[in-house]
Amino acid sequence: MNTTADTSPTVFRTHRLEIVDNKGRVRITLGAEEDGPHLTFYDEQGHIQISLGMHVDHQPTLLLFEHRVPRIELGIKKDGDPTLALFHNRSVTWGDFIKARWNQRDDQARARYQRRAQKKKAA
Repeated sequence: MNTTADTSPTVFRTHRLEIVDNKGRVRITLGAEEDGPHLTFYDEQGHIQISLGMHVDHQPTLLLFEHRVPRIELGIKKDGDPTLALFHNRSVTWGDFIKARWNQRDDQARARYQRRAQKKKAA
């Protein structure tokens, strides 16, 4: 009968953890950088596909990428307002923002839709 005590640590501490696939390619990173914690998923070529973390002004943000270009951004601004941005093509970034507030007096959501274009450098 083996009666050895469990001596494994109960806490594992590091600044960054990389998870690799069976070919040694980094597929997931989990880290705590100066700008905040993040979880990032990579494709087979090492390009970011999904990033979840404290990205803009240390606020929670989810970014979805296609061909190394961000396509969808979902986040919360410092004032607590939600943000949603949809991006398309490489020369112009179109951000579609929906802003909604809950009115407790009449239990109704009020939404405002705003569209803006920003010039973006071609990759």
